[in-house]
Amino acid sequence: GTINAQNADLNKRMKDADPKVIGTRIVNKFLVTPHTRFGNPRAEKAPNYVTYPDACTWLGALWFSKAVKNKDMQQRLKERFGDQISVISHDNYYKRQDELTYEQRCLTNYDHPNAFETELMVEHIKALKAGETVLCPVYDFSQHNRSDDFIQIHPAPVILVEGILIFASPELCDLMDIKVFVDTDADVRILRRIVRDVKKRGRTLDSVVTQYLTTVKPMHEQFVEPSKRRADLIIPEGGKNPVAVEMLIHRLESHLASAAKE
Repeated sequence: GTINAQNADLNKRMKDADPKVIGTRIVNKFLVTPHTRFGNPRAEKAPNYVTYPDACTWLGALWFSKAVKNKDMQQRLKERFGDQISVISHDNYYKRQDELTYEQRCLTNYDHPNAFETELMVEHIKALKAGETVLCPVYDFSQHNRSDDFIQIHPAPVILVEGILIFASPELCDLMDIKVFVDTDADVRILRRIVRDVKKRGRTLDSVVTQYLTTVKPMHEQFVEPSKRRADLIIPEGGKNPVAVEMLIHRLESHLASAAKE
C-alpha cells in the first residue's frame, strides 16, 4: 500500500525529470518498467549511466556516531578502499512532510526514531546486498523536508551505513555484520552541531540551541546512549583515533581478501 504509492510517486517524478548532477547528488531520467522496485531503477537508463556487477560481497561496516566527527573516519576508509566502499546515510531517510507548512515542520522532533522512514532504508540496504543500485532520497535540512533529488548508491564489497539512531532499529541491526559506535564528549558534540547547522544547514544559533535543549539532549539520553550496548566496537573520537582506525582497516582488508578468493 504505502510502498506502492511511494513507488508510483517516484516513478512519475523520475519520468518528468531531466538528467542533472548536483554536486555528488545525481538525478537521472529513467524509462520505468513494471519491474522497477521503489528507489531501485531496473529499467532503460539515461546515457552515461554507470553499470555495476549484479552481485556484491557484503560486509556491513555499520556506523554509529554521536557527532559529525565520524566523517573523519569515513574519509580515511574511503581514501584507503575507494570504490570498494559505498556509504548510505540515515539522515537522508527523514520522512517527507509535504502536508505540513514550514512553520509546522520546524516543530517536528527530528531526534526521535519515528522521524525516519527506516523501513525504506532497510529495503535499500537489502537491495544493495543483492547487488542492486538504489535511489536514495535527499533531505533538505534548510526546509525540513525531502527534496526532489536522489543519490544513486551502487553496490560495493563494503556498505557503510551512517546515522545517529541506526542502532535504535532492530531491523537495521539485523542487517549489520560490524557495529561501530563513534563516541564523543557532549561539549564537543554541541559545538560541532552549532557549526554544522549554522554554516551548512542555514539555521540560526537560537534555533540550534532551542532544538538541542528540547529534543536533541533528551532523545540522546532516551535512545542514543542506551543503544551503545548493541555496538561491537566503541571508538573514542573516531578518525582521530589512529589505533582504532588501523584495526578497522585491517578487518576490512581481511574481508576483501577472503572475498577475492571465493
